[in-house]
Amino acid sequence: MGATVLDGSTVGERVMIGANSLLTEGTDVEPETLYAGSPAERIKELEDSPWADAGERYVSLSRAHAGRSERVE
Repeated sequence: MGATVLDGSTVGERVMIGANSLLTEGTDVEPETLYAGSPAERIKELEDSPWADAGERYVSLSRAHAGRSERVE
């Protein structure tokens, strides 16, 4: 959703980055955290949070939806 990740940044697993956020050059994002803002800052840990599995649920739902969709030309 429009986040910008600059060169040299590393993003851990199960991370959420807020829309329109900017990860500046060389930013290291720890696993299971939420980053947002411009420049992006660590907001909170997602471990044991209802948001911890949000990304996996989103991908799962989008794949299920894509499998039921018909191509429109």
